Amino acid sequence: MKTIRAIFITLLTLSFVQIIQARAAVHSKIECHTPRMKKSFVIFNNKVAFLEETETGRMVASAKSLRTKRKGSGFTKVLNYWGERHEIHVGDTNKFSELNDYLTIRTNKGHEITYPLTCYQR
Repeated sequence: MKTIRAIFITLLTLSFVQIIQARAAVHSKIECHTPRMKKSFVIFNNKVAFLEETETGRMVASAKSLRTKRKGSGFTKVLNYWGERHEIHVGDTNKFSELNDYLTIRTNKGHEITYPLTCYQR
């Protein structure tokens, strides 16, 4: 009986923690851009919205199919955008740093370029 009770309390606690984390993640948005503003995007919990500069202003393009890998208070998101593999890495969401935050783009031909990112909480 004590084992069942302990399992129930553990599951209840884990569920509560996941709900709190999910609510916190939904409300937080991180905006990042490369130093010369060539690439700019907003990171949500389950999607990334790219902000493209056009002649008439900014255009928003959204990419929803992505993979997220979390490590501590940082994360890496991998997605395909315009036929290229984009990897967005933020080392620590509590302390953004151009040394630890970067965007890597790999073309279909295997060419790869890495941009440092300037990020902030929105």
